[in-house]
Amino acid sequence: MKKTKNLWYTGKTAKLLFLAVLLACTVIVPVSAEDTPALFTPLEIQEIMTAGLVFSDVFNDSLYNSLDDSAKADYMATVLVCLSEPANRTAVSMNNVPGLLSTTMNQQAQILYQSRTNHILQQYIPSMYSTPLINRESIYYNVDTKTFTFRYSSGVLAMVKLVKDECCNEANESISFTKIQTSTLPDELLSDDTQIRAVSGDKALLIYDIDTTGSRLYNLEYVRDFLLENNPPVTSIIKQNPTVPEYRTLLSATVVSSGYRAVIISSHGDVYSLNLFTNYPSVTLCETTNDVKLDLYSEDLLQNRVGIVHQPEEADRFSLLPSFFEYYYSGNKLNGAYVHLGICKGFGDGLFVDNTLASKFTASGASVVTGYHKEVFIPYDHGMIKSISRNLANGSSLESSVNSAKAVHGDTGPNGEYIIVYGTGGWML
Repeated sequence: MKKTKNLWYTGKTAKLLFLAVLLACTVIVPVSAEDTPALFTPLEIQEIMTAGLVFSDVFNDSLYNSLDDSAKADYMATVLVCLSEPANRTAVSMNNVPGLLSTTMNQQAQILYQSRTNHILQQYIPSMYSTPLINRESIYYNVDTKTFTFRYSSGVLAMVKLVKDECCNEANESISFTKIQTSTLPDELLSDDTQIRAVSGDKALLIYDIDTTGSRLYNLEYVRDFLLENNPPVTSIIKQNPTVPEYRTLLSATVVSSGYRAVIISSHGDVYSLNLFTNYPSVTLCETTNDVKLDLYSEDLLQNRVGIVHQPEEADRFSLLPSFFEYYYSGNKLNGAYVHLGICKGFGDGLFVDNTLASKFTASGASVVTGYHKEVFIPYDHGMIKSISRNLANGSSLESSVNSAKAVHGDTGPNGEYIIVYGTGGWML
């Protein structure tokens, strides 16, 4: 059975009082008509930003980085408990965190973790986190994924990852994005005005990449070149680093208006675990958080269509939850398209396949969705999508294309990941 742990949650802190004053005195005007009116108070934005600073300080702490994964969970739980209590409360014992592996942790370790946590929090203005930031009852620790999921007191869903993803280690190879951009990408792809354009025929494949460095972009460009050389050619484009507002309409505009029939989402992914039975596979964007974007995206954040990811060695990022695709692409906006989720954990990572995310695409009109159960190794996904694309372009059905790809690259990847076909396996390009 999947090992998970119930925990707590909190947080009100503030590093920059100036930012709070500035936000209180400033009216932020949305940059486009797509952005919704701000619903956060300036203090709520300040709280989320400051909590991110606290997590960043933990990730950079020498004690934290010297611990094994179990002890890192103990340490982070201490931080979350401290953030869930007013700043003037006495030190919280780890024994007050139910269900964590630390139930047998010795008293000396408890004191050490608490001391380091207090040292970090002392850098922030006590009055700014005098009341809880995090809903204590919402904290949940997933041992399998080494993540804490919690809600800020405003209701915003967030995740703290204890360790950096292993699946992405080979994404950033020696080929820089600048080199690829100047040597392999057509000039037309460098202009925002020409990235979405009409197709010349009745077949099209949208290559939609979010990681613009290294092998990921290079391999997708390889797929694009192959499709253009097909007879008849399959027109394809690459859209790089889309933001939350761009994602609200990008897929439906491309599929319906421009006639693209297949969407490959090459991105990062993870799972928000609310409890043992409720999990939300999500698409993690490269778009990083800041106070202005928190304000502009407030409605999506408060409605849990967009979440926040705090992670080691990376800036805090936005992620798209299943309800995002359900909300923005309802009404058959995906118009029979094929969607490939080239992300980690797109079909979950537990004992059973999780169709939560994929079902939102089919409910929005997609005919079929493919993706991976568990954390996918990037080279494995690249090899699979190349083979699938070749076979689709040559007239094979999706199910046949997937089976051919597995015959070449294996039924499973190095992490035990395996591809899922959800929907109409007989779909053809």
